[in-house]
Amino acid sequence: MGSSIVKTMRRLLIILIIAFTAIPLSAKKTQKEATVTYMSFNIRFITPKDEGDRSWESRRPAVINMFNDVQPDVVGIQEQSEAWVTYLRENLKDYDFYIPDYKEGVTLPKNGFSMVIFWKKNKFELLDCGRFFLSETPDKPSKGWDSNHYRNTAWVELKDKATGRRFFCFDTHLDHKGLVAKENGVLLNVEMIRGIAGKRGVVFGGDMNIIRTKGKGYLMDPYYAYMQSAQDTALDSDTALTFNGYSDDLTTHRCLDYIFYRGAEALKFDVVDHDGYGVRFISDHYPVMATFRF
Repeated sequence: MGSSIVKTMRRLLIILIIAFTAIPLSAKKTQKEATVTYMSFNIRFITPKDEGDRSWESRRPAVINMFNDVQPDVVGIQEQSEAWVTYLRENLKDYDFYIPDYKEGVTLPKNGFSMVIFWKKNKFELLDCGRFFLSETPDKPSKGWDSNHYRNTAWVELKDKATGRRFFCFDTHLDHKGLVAKENGVLLNVEMIRGIAGKRGVVFGGDMNIIRTKGKGYLMDPYYAYMQSAQDTALDSDTALTFNGYSDDLTTHRCLDYIFYRGAEALKFDVVDHDGYGVRFISDHYPVMATFRF
């Protein structure tokens, strides 16, 4: 009788130990995973040359319709102006913004667009942020090498509020003409990302102004050596080209916009080329969007 009770108690104790140790392991695993949808979008600068449906006045409500439709978690934009940023902040109340020039009190010269990153305020907490220039002096406003414009990269470190997972997002725009500036800009981006993010997860996007080619000496080789392409590796991927030039002629389209990542799993990649937002083209670039699991 006593032996039977002891055996029963031992079995119960073993069951309790297994249950007790399994629950924390499961909870710990959940805490380590966060799903993040990152968008890179060349929003197109404001110019009187864009008329009709291409004008800023026509495109800006369509851009908001797009954001409300696809609901990206984090967005890195290029070619925005002060007017664009003001409009986005007024109409995207669910997002917080990192605006380097506003925070640092720096006024860039004409065409010196600074990258801006924004994220869903209810989902993420900002831990750190910064901006560097693609030049020989990345710590101060400057044009690099043979660049036509002041080019730079902005970054934020975010924490997922639900899981505590921390990761970095970088947003860049390489020069559209300077070949040396493109080559050195790629190298500098990799060097800076490596130094800033360390071993933490990274999402990196932007308008690279480089058409993807293959072969030795390919300008974006350093990106592919250090990170992975979301379009190439996502479980569900879109092969559409990203630059449309306000034209339906697919022969003129090309891929200039990319999303890379490190320390994560790419679940989906999408070129947002829908035309149901109010105008045929919301920009001369389509937004690109990727979903990751960290």
